[in-house]
Amino acid sequence: MARQRHLSRAPIREAVIHIQVVPATDLDLIAKFSNSLLNEFARSSDIWQSTFGVQFDQENAGSATTNRVLIGKRMDSVDGREVLQCSVNAFAFSRLAPYQDWNQMRDRARSLWGDYVSIVRPKTITRVSVRYINALPLPLPVKELNDYFTAAPQVPSALPQMMRGFLQRVVIYDDVTGTFAGVTQASEEYTTSVSVGKGEATILFDIDAFQTVEIGSNEFDKIWEKFEELRNFKNRVFFEHITETTAGLFE
Repeated sequence: MARQRHLSRAPIREAVIHIQVVPATDLDLIAKFSNSLLNEFARSSDIWQSTFGVQFDQENAGSATTNRVLIGKRMDSVDGREVLQCSVNAFAFSRLAPYQDWNQMRDRARSLWGDYVSIVRPKTITRVSVRYINALPLPLPVKELNDYFTAAPQVPSALPQMMRGFLQRVVIYDDVTGTFAGVTQASEEYTTSVSVGKGEATILFDIDAFQTVEIGSNEFDKIWEKFEELRNFKNRVFFEHITETTAGLFE
């Protein structure tokens, strides 16, 4: 494990604050909220949900069916570093690289949530999550993943040890705070000319910390206390999974 601290060049590709609500909110109010942010977000687009199925007639002949339903709005900032997505059952604010710090992201999301609540008027929050998608460029050749990760994927010792790709996911539960964390480690294709030129292999390290809750949408202090818990657990998971060698690459 590595010591927890601020990494000045943190390998964060995307950070997301996500809030799930019930019952479904009104699409017209979501559109009104989106329009109110035209000065802050340069681009607005629709979010669609598609479902696919197969229908069978009396002769058991099947035909494919497709259903496409409008469920919300996506808003992108001019520089492409902020994304706000509001659907009939969720609010999600993303900060893309380059990431600055938690306080700035949290405060921005909290401000937008306040505006969202005043216009869309969601009733009850049922799930809150903090997700960080990290892209860790490791110098080639990577001879041993254990030099960089404390819980790296393993190949049985009797088999060839040349690993060309991997995908590993576990879900951790902290019974003290009632927090789950979905932790995914995966290799990203590094045979492109750009990556090879840099002499790097990129490892995706995705942490989604979440809690199931029942909180009123206007209980702001309680909501953001939960997000502090989630962020703290996310940090704990991150630093427990990496070594000091890895942490040193991003200072």
